[in-house]
Amino acid sequence: MILSTHIVADIEASCEQAAVMDAGRILWNGSVEQLLEQARGHVYTANVEKRFIAQIKKEYIVTGILPQNEYITVRLVSDAEPDLPNAVLTEPDLEGAYMYCLHSHGCEVKGGEV
Repeated sequence: MILSTHIVADIEASCEQAAVMDAGRILWNGSVEQLLEQARGHVYTANVEKRFIAQIKKEYIVTGILPQNEYITVRLVSDAEPDLPNAVLTEPDLEGAYMYCLHSHGCEVKGGEV
């Protein structure tokens, strides 16, 4: 059975194997765990002031934003440690792994948009 979606929760809930496609071309195929493993070492979280979020979206692949008063906890994908105060390497989730896969195959994904 083939499930075609970019809603990551659907994949997490129902799939052990996955393929990532771009413009009809298969970029990657394997287990969900292998996809997560490829992103390990490339997913970070950081607490930043809200006023910087637009700039961060321009510079990094943002996969999650959690507002917290005057700060935002941002989850992002990067090849190198982000130049952000208190950026912490984090275990990848499937959203981050998917975005890292696209990025590592040359797809433009800045701002979390494909």
